[in-house]
Amino acid sequence: MIPAKLTLSPAQRECLLNPGFILTKLAVQEKMVALMAALSAQYQASIPESFRGEPWVLTGPKIARGEQYEQLPWVMLDYPRYFTREQVLAIRCFCWWGNYASITLQLSGSYMDRYRPAVEAFWQTAEAKDWYWGVGENAWIHDLNSKAYLPWPAQEDRSQQGWLKIAKKIPLEQWDLLPDWYPAQYRLLMDLLQ
Repeated sequence: MIPAKLTLSPAQRECLLNPGFILTKLAVQEKMVALMAALSAQYQASIPESFRGEPWVLTGPKIARGEQYEQLPWVMLDYPRYFTREQVLAIRCFCWWGNYASITLQLSGSYMDRYRPAVEAFWQTAEAKDWYWGVGENAWIHDLNSKAYLPWPAQEDRSQQGWLKIAKKIPLEQWDLLPDWYPAQYRLLMDLLQ
């Protein structure tokens, strides 16, 4: 006898019998990767001359994808990016299946010390209206709907955290806006670093 947990529901059976579902999913993921590749080239071309020697610029862009962030597929671009045990500076573009697209600035170590005043000054402006501030214990949580983030204008004491993150999201229903939305948010974040 087959255990009940191995029996397919009608929806699961329909999915199993429909190769179009998987082919469509793969096509969507390829478009997500293509978007990240286009953004990568655009971002690299727009790096200000004053940043050209920084280690976080010299490390090239990284595009990655996976199937299991909170059990759902994702695609991301990190650029600029610099990750060591003591220091992090990264701008991450993230597309998360069934949820949203987001952009995040993550800092720690000397980069956090260097750029915190600019980020906190930005946080005091109305321009930060749709942004989130990372407040959780784990800097590697990307779910902006979790307790690890507070929306603007949250004023929680973050002085004891060893990292700093701000992020903004856009619904995936607005997919067609992403080619313009990402560069606009990226420019804002790069301006904070100048």
